[in-house]
Amino acid sequence: MAFYLDDCKPRLPHYAAIQMKVLSRGTRILRTVVYEGASTCVMSLSCWRALGSPEIVPSPTMLKAFDRHSFKPYGIIPSFPVELGGKDRIRIS
Repeated sequence: MAFYLDDCKPRLPHYAAIQMKVLSRGTRILRTVVYEGASTCVMSLSCWRALGSPEIVPSPTMLKAFDRHSFKPYGIIPSFPVELGGKDRIRIS
């Protein structure tokens, strides 16, 4: 069996976070961190407000920050459209 690396595309390790710009609801969001190993995506209140305060639903989940402090999120955005590179549309829900 032979492996040909010419046909392989590089893939970042699962623990590497990527910072990028995304477009959602007509608003550009700078410094968005995409991390495949995360169990939850977190948005600041200022970002939520800049997006026009989209509807949120209550969250029963408690989150734990890196410093081990627990906090309850304000809510969950049920559907969140994201445009990357002006081509693909991803609906996060």
